[in-house]
Order: sequence, then C-alpha cells, then structure tokens
Amino acid sequence: MSHFISLFILRLISMHSFAADNFSTSRIQDVRLAIGELIKLPAAKNRTWLQDDKIVKAQTGGGKTSIRALRKGVTEIQIDEKRFRISVFDAETFDAATKISAAIKNIPGLETMWNKNEFHITGRLHRMLDWEKLKTQALSTQYLFSADLSRELIVVAEAQLNTVLQKNGLSPQRFQWTHPVELRFSGAESVFERYQKVLQPYGILVSKDVEGVELQPTVEVRILLAEIRKDALQQVGIKFPSQADATLLPEGSWKWNEVILGAQFLEQN
Repeated sequence: MSHFISLFILRLISMHSFAADNFSTSRIQDVRLAIGELIKLPAAKNRTWLQDDKIVKAQTGGGKTSIRALRKGVTEIQIDEKRFRISVFDAETFDAATKISAAIKNIPGLETMWNKNEFHITGRLHRMLDWEKLKTQALSTQYLFSADLSRELIVVAEAQLNTVLQKNGLSPQRFQWTHPVELRFSGAESVFERYQKVLQPYGILVSKDVEGVELQPTVEVRILLAEIRKDALQQVGIKFPSQADATLLPEGSWKWNEVILGAQFLEQN
C-alpha cells in the first residue's frame, strides 16, 4: 500500500512539472504575421507545444519549425524553453501598421504596440504637430492612440480636435484622455458614423454613450429692444395690441408676425 501511495505522489509531481514547463514564465517573443505568411523558427530538441492550431500551422523538418499563418488571432507556441506569441492579421492592416511603424521612427517619444489584435500608438506625445503628422500617415489604418500627454498638451489637443469637428459640421465634444483616447457619443447613428470617420485618422475610439446627452451647436440669438412712445401715437388714434410675436429664421434674421393695430378717428366739422 505504501509503495502505491509513493508512486501516485511521484506521478502527480511529474504531471505538475510538465504543466509548469508548458506554461513557462520565461520571456515571450512577439511575432507578427499576415495571413498566409510563412516563417521558420529553430527546431525543437525535446518538444514543441502549440496553443491553437487553427490560427497557425506548425511543421518540423530540415532542422527548422515552419510556422504558417492561417487566420486572424493570437496564439502561443513553445519550442523547448523558448516561447513565442504569434499575432496574425489581415494583409491590409499588417501593411498599414508597418508603414506607421516606419513613420513614427522620426517622431521622438512615440512607440507601437500590438494588443489583442489591435494596433496601438503608445509612449508620450510631445507636440500636437506630431499627432497631425501621424494622422496623415494613417488615413486608412485602424489603430488606437494610447500615448500619454501632459495636461497643457491635452488642453491644446482638445481645442484643435474640436476645431476639426466644427469644420466638418459636428458639435464640439469632451474627450476621455484614457488609453486609448476615447469619445463617448450619444446621438443618431448617422451622426455617430460621421464622428468615427473624422476621428479615425487620429486613432480616437468613438463609442456609444447610451446615458449621455448630445451636445448641439450653439445658436446665437440677438434680441432688439426698442421703446415705443405709445402715448404719442395714441394721440393720433393708434391703439396697440396687448402682445406681439416674431420667428427666428435659420439664417439668423427675424420674421415678424402680423401685428394688428387699431385706429380711432374723430370726425370734426
């Protein structure tokens, strides 16, 4: 009986050791591939462990481990003691992100990061001009702007972004300076899509805020007050109504509604 217990304990220790090796906490190397792309990694001397064979296909031969990307997603592969995190993207996103990565090499402070199949701009933004440069490189690229800004630069950035919105016929908004920068919008679907189109090149996440209140453009109203000497006109027989009203037209002018005045005449021979 004691031999059986000892053997059972040893078996548990062996199983635990194997699981710990498969999920080793050693540093993970990131590999990014476009769908259909093939790379070759060193062949395993002992074992190869693949998390999801629907995202990538692994084959060993010729002293190498060939990895072919099959579909979008993120998976891990461990070859002996080396671990790789493989992110697979569609070709368009992959090419666009590669161009942005090359562009920001000339922008001090900014970096790139892939997180759960999303492309992020990280680091620290020092000038609004650099964000504008980045925008011109990312007109058709889906990315998220997750860099840090100083308080002073946040004020400048929010003012400039709202100027861009107003030039496109949209209302100014308050941005959430989180990671990524976010705009929570409450309004019609068609307007929501317009915000997305304008802010997408800046990498700003536009999400629906079901509890929010939509901000409408400010309407300037001018009221003209004039004093009318009723007593003077009444001397010539003009009688004023108790109230009058007018309508504000879209172009800013006023349309006065009809005002009915009474007239009293005294016939004298």
